Amino acid sequence: MLRKGFITLVLASAVFLLSDILGFPRIFSWVFVGYVFFGFLFFLLLDARPMAMPQRPLLSILLFFLLASSTLFLVGNFVPQYDPREEIAKVKRLQVNFTKKDLLARQQALQAEMEAVGLQVAAVPAAGGEAAPAAPQPPSEELIAQGKTVYQDFECYNCHKIGGKGGVKRRGPELDNVGGVLNADLIRQKILDPEVFMAEGFESEYKKGVMPDTYADQMAPDAVDALVAYLMSLTDSSVNTPKPLDPNTGEPLKVEAVAAGAAPAAPAATPTIGPEHMPPGWWTDPEIIAKGKEIYEGRANPEVNCSACHGRDGKPVLTGAADFRDPALVAKLSDTEWFAKVANGIPETPMTAWKEKLTTEQIWQVIAYQNTFHTGGKPTEHKNP
Repeated sequence: MLRKGFITLVLASAVFLLSDILGFPRIFSWVFVGYVFFGFLFFLLLDARPMAMPQRPLLSILLFFLLASSTLFLVGNFVPQYDPREEIAKVKRLQVNFTKKDLLARQQALQAEMEAVGLQVAAVPAAGGEAAPAAPQPPSEELIAQGKTVYQDFECYNCHKIGGKGGVKRRGPELDNVGGVLNADLIRQKILDPEVFMAEGFESEYKKGVMPDTYADQMAPDAVDALVAYLMSLTDSSVNTPKPLDPNTGEPLKVEAVAAGAAPAAPAATPTIGPEHMPPGWWTDPEIIAKGKEIYEGRANPEVNCSACHGRDGKPVLTGAADFRDPALVAKLSDTEWFAKVANGIPETPMTAWKEKLTTEQIWQVIAYQNTFHTGGKPTEHKNP
């Protein structure tokens, strides 16, 4: 018996350590240890003396069944239970979210078909009203509460931990201080494009592509806004939320804090290059286009990532974003208009003004790269309409 007890202790310790190394929640580790001890009891029963047949075997079986059932019933009442009403409400919220995405996608497809024959269709409001603009600063308590619901509905807690709840070791970082480490733009970009940066200490998870890259297709714009607002509200500095790293160099990203009246100073633009026309030769200059690609993909400045909305290959990942693969769209844009949209943004849309983040040169560089999408990557001169 002592020998079996020693073996049981060794196995229980090994199982506990192995489950912890593999990242199982602590409660799972104890369950595994419990199975080991149940096995020990089973072997003790095998070595025990045979018991005499009870006088009333059926009564003994019935009593054992009642005792076991009562124990399971009592234990079941102390563990968390699923509330069907909550699950039904969650399913309905997700259905509304997907309906919005579907309606916006159909509207975009219809718009493209109508424009192809020289017509234009009036914009159809999304379910529940027009799509919400980018989350305000500071966001309202109501928007933050909606974002918490989005976090729960999309089950972000499976990989991330907030307030000590959720998450599995070595899958995703704790988010208690994500609002103190990142700004709203970087959080939005990470949701829509997980490859934009990696978290310190989670380099191997980044390379494995652990974070889903489907939220741009699954989340309606207002759901993204709400989730960003909720995550920005998490500023518990006592928790070590990892810092963002450049996926190409591994160096920490310089994250600009969002503060009232603290707009960053834009680098000085080259005086000889203005906002009216693309500098001569830049449309087809390989070096200029390569620089534009770095800006477009967020490698030159992590706070500016055009691909988060317009897609790495020019195919929009955010509903309503301009599709630069469309020759008709590109043909309608003059140099001046194209520059103005990038520099000043488009009011009442998610399109941000980038003139505070990019120089005039950089804006023209990213435009030169965008101009290659409608030709399959072949640089061509852009003619003003």
